[in-house]
Amino acid sequence: MDTVNYRLHRLAYAIEFLIALPVVYTVWSQVAGQVNLDLVLWYWKLGLGVGMAWAAVRATAAAVEQERAWNLRTLKWVTVVVLLAVGAGMVTHYFRVYYENEEEMIEEQEEPAFTASRLERQRMLRRGGLVHVELGQGAAHPHLAPAAGKLDEEFPVVLGSAAAREDLLAGG
Repeated sequence: MDTVNYRLHRLAYAIEFLIALPVVYTVWSQVAGQVNLDLVLWYWKLGLGVGMAWAAVRATAAAVEQERAWNLRTLKWVTVVVLLAVGAGMVTHYFRVYYENEEEMIEEQEEPAFTASRLERQRMLRRGGLVHVELGQGAAHPHLAPAAGKLDEEFPVVLGSAAAREDLLAGG
């Protein structure tokens, strides 16, 4: 090949690499899920993503440089791409299993453990039993203390701590 052809090939490989980078990360997030990919540390994403894009370009270069497109060098680089993709899947799985998503934990804490309709709550209260009250941002609401006091007359009210229970029943 002449010098001009090499320069065009280098330009084409650079463009292919720049196209392959977002393709790798898009496919990775679509296959593994964006939430799971967000758990993976940045250096794993950088290394595996750039590695897959670089190996894809090397596979293209190996196909162009030989007479037959599917040759031993091309298959070697395609194998590297596949191995890096499997590695990306394993890393993503590891981080999904062993690292908890803090946003999910916060959402789980904000959701009530049990939500009953008004009719279901009345049936539970008629049956008697233990009443569990979770204090949230509305703990200072003016109607909460009298309601808890009324409940406490008929049923034991369980709060997060004894001090919280006494504060609430005392009206403050």
